[in-house]
Amino acid sequence: MPLKGFGSNYRLRGGMAIRNGQVVAYYQELSSDTVKLVIIGQPKGRVQEMEIIDQNVVTLWGYQAWHAV
Repeated sequence: MPLKGFGSNYRLRGGMAIRNGQVVAYYQELSSDTVKLVIIGQPKGRVQEMEIIDQNVVTLWGYQAWHAV
């Protein structure tokens, strides 16, 4: 699925995993089969963690690659 805010060069995939004994949902943004952004949280819950790997993504704070928990 293309992401509207990131243009047509990215696609989104998601899944479930076990982390510290808890089920978490994750979504990965990919460009050319390379993961650029990861969002992790409880299924149908809040975002718990986000990792921006793509150095071309700039945040409001000016960081280009960051990890937020």
